[in-house]
Amino acid sequence: MFANWLLVSVSIGYIGLLFLIAYLGGKYRNKLKTKQQTIIYALSLGVYCTSWGFLGTTAQAANNSFTYISVYLAPILLFVFAWPFIQRIIVNV
Repeated sequence: MFANWLLVSVSIGYIGLLFLIAYLGGKYRNKLKTKQQTIIYALSLGVYCTSWGFLGTTAQAANNSFTYISVYLAPILLFVFAWPFIQRIIVNV
């Protein structure tokens, strides 16, 4: 396996890189073109859905039988029935 110092160093470096990207994205937000803003929005939504989907459902599935279904059902219903709402958010970002 990995040495503890290596694992801690890589983890802190990765988190630092994520914070640097978020800082630069916030600092230069006004200079981004609309196309780039749409890509950033799509990527952030993807990160949110995958992290919540993984962390939320594994804990819920371990404790209860069917409570994790809402974590998957809500985004599916949003994308199917509320697509005009999502389009307005993307255009106004």
